This record gives sequence, C-alpha cells and structure tokens, in this order.
Amino acid sequence: MEETLENPQEGNPVLCSLPFSQLRNAPGLNYQPCCWAKGESICGPQNTSPIEYFKSKIFNQIRKDMLAGNMSPEVKSMCKICLGNEKEIGKSTRTQMKHEWSVLRNFDVDGKMVDTDDRFLKLELNAFGNYCNLECYECQPDNSSRRIERLKKMDPIWRGLVQRISFAHKDVKKSNPDQWKLFVDDLVCHGKNIKTLAFCGGEPMTMVSHFDILDALIETDQAKNIKLTYVTNFTLFNLKKMKKYIDAFKWVSVNWSVDGLGERNHWLRYPTKWDITLKNVLDVRDYFYNSKENKYFKRKRLFSYIKNKKSQDHIKREWKLGKIEVTITPSLLGIYKLKETVEFMRKMNLYTDTTTMLNKIDAPKFCQTRHLPDKIKEEIGDDIKSISQYVYDDMMQPRDQHSFELGIKYFDALDKSRGTNWRKIFPEIACYL
Repeated sequence: MEETLENPQEGNPVLCSLPFSQLRNAPGLNYQPCCWAKGESICGPQNTSPIEYFKSKIFNQIRKDMLAGNMSPEVKSMCKICLGNEKEIGKSTRTQMKHEWSVLRNFDVDGKMVDTDDRFLKLELNAFGNYCNLECYECQPDNSSRRIERLKKMDPIWRGLVQRISFAHKDVKKSNPDQWKLFVDDLVCHGKNIKTLAFCGGEPMTMVSHFDILDALIETDQAKNIKLTYVTNFTLFNLKKMKKYIDAFKWVSVNWSVDGLGERNHWLRYPTKWDITLKNVLDVRDYFYNSKENKYFKRKRLFSYIKNKKSQDHIKREWKLGKIEVTITPSLLGIYKLKETVEFMRKMNLYTDTTTMLNKIDAPKFCQTRHLPDKIKEEIGDDIKSISQYVYDDMMQPRDQHSFELGIKYFDALDKSRGTNWRKIFPEIACYL
C-alpha cells in the first residue's frame, strides 16, 4: 500500500496504526495490538507463536475493516476503550498518539502482510507469567503475582471489586518447553521484521525466561538492529544485570513506572524502596549518557547538576546508548502531588512533555481521579492542566461520593493487611473523611 496520505485517520473514524505494527499480550491467552484493546482472543504464547497470530485471519480482518473505515463488531469490541473515551471526553490514546503510517505499505487491501524486509514490528509479549515483586494499589491483579497474594489475605469482597482474578497464567518455558522453543524460534525467524521488542509485566526482571529471547537474538547477530523497550519499576533493573544487553542491542528505551516521590511511591507502589530504586535509575541513566566522558555525572555530584542549567542542557544532548523516561499513572491518591513528581523528573531529565506516558485508570473505578472532592480538584486544577489536558479532563468528570467512600474503605483494608498508614502519607485526602 502506497503512502499517499499524510494522515489517513482524517475521514476514517476507526483507523489506527497499531494493528499494523504491534502485537502484545498481557499474561494469559489474549494476543492484541495494544494494551488498550479488549478483544476476546483465545490465542497467546501458550498455544500460538506470535507472528503466526499476527498473520492470522482474525488480525487480517481487523486490518481490512480499519482500512475500509468499517466500524465492524470486531473493531467495536477490540477498540471499545478508545472509542468510549472519544465519546466521553473527545480524546483517546488512538487520537493522541503519534502514528507511523508508513507501516501500511507492508499490507494489502485485505489486511494481509506482504513479503517484506521492512523492520516495522513492535512486539510486546509476555510468555513468562505475571511475576511481580510489587503490589501497586491501582494495578490490575492479573498483572501482578504479588498483588494476587495480597488480595488472598484480605476480605474476599475486595477481589470482586478490584477485578476478576485469573490463576491461568503460566511461564511457557516451565509449562510447555516444546511450545517455548517454537515461540523463540518464531521470533528469531522473523527477526528481520522486528523493530522493537518490548517487555512489561508484572515486572520483567522477575520474568527471567525473557533473557532467552535476547540471548538468541544476540547469538544470531540480529540484536544490533533491534531496539529494546522495558516498562519496569526499577527496583531490580540495574546496570550490573543489564549492561550486556544495553551494549548488544541497537537502543534500549526504559519506561520507569513511578507515581510519586519517597514514601508516597513506597505506598502507591508497595513496597518500593525509594533510595535503592533511584540509585538504579541514575546508574543506568549515567551509563546511557556514557558517564566516562561526562564530568557532570561523577557520583559525588549526583544532585549538584540539577541547579545548573548549563549541565541540564548538556544532559539533553547526551543520550547515546538508550533513554529513560517516566510512566506515571495519576490516581486518586497519587495525583495531588503530580506536579511535584513531574518537576523532580524533569530536573533529572526523565520527563518530557511530548513523550512521557500519563496513563488513565479505568479500573478499579474507585481509584479514578474524578472521584476526588471538588475542592481538591479546584485546588490542583491549574497544575494538572499545565501538565496534561487529557489528565485534567478526566479528573474533572463528575465525581461519585459512593466511589470515593468505597476507595477509603479499600485503602484502610490495604493498610490493615500491609501495616502501612495511608492517612499519614496522604493527609490532603484524609482530611476529607
């Protein structure tokens, strides 16, 4: 397909580039084009190789419908989150993201991938289970083994309110070695088409079998042409463990999942140890900057450069081996200090307005920012709008007092189980009880 339109989305209410360029799955049987998709796929790494599914009739039909501007039942089902957000607040991830429309040339009008040497595929795969060392309070339990363990210890009512918990997740390497070999071989075979390999979780550093894939690509001399992307909490992601892969792959982009500073992040992303996590971040960042040649990153001057504008300008030119940016999920408890968090990350050169991901919570609903007391919304509104109109618009949706009160009960239940004290850490919310 020729690149004839600068923005093919204009006049096409359903077209999105992600089904033409991405394949991902959360833990379980659910290959989808992105993390917002909500189709009902029964295929995943446990039974189907990734590129085999990317070329399947199911995916071909979705792409064909999108190219034709056809709002088919399949498109409605898969894209209902974006379509719903567009109806509710006029925007969605689909309309806000930067699309690479050149990927369309790798498909015919029926949505079938043609034989091509283009390197255009971004694969975000999880064949490793839902292992995670944290239990972030707003996280979907399916994505964290530790979160599930916490909920097992709490009153059963919270399992139903937070999300249905599935225990079907498997590490394919352990559960089905033959399928694991097919999975890895499929990636190596199609290495010429892979642009990016992305790993999220759970926590990728606890999913050790994913290193088999990286090692296989290094051995076949394909790693040097492939970018790596990680979404990590950085508690275990450190330079000693990752230097081999940073050196071998073309580029390493790391999204640091962080929602606050110090004790706030410890509670929100329990039980993060802030000092250890920040050291891991700065060690990797310094290596990305090629610290041997950069006098601004001597360890004794760890924070002194923050006030030095000249050094900040220098930093912005020195991403050589990879890049770190923060991924923030504004939530009912986390959004009050969002500006403070953003400004800290900006000084560390870990936040940029154009590329940093600010997620939106859809579930559990009682963690949504819209349920904040109206006085708090008014107090922080200008700050939030200066950071993200999208986050501001979501926060300013009508609140529900029952959801707010349910959230308070949930936070108290977490404290009782974990031995923490959210009321002390988030007094700006607790004062409204």
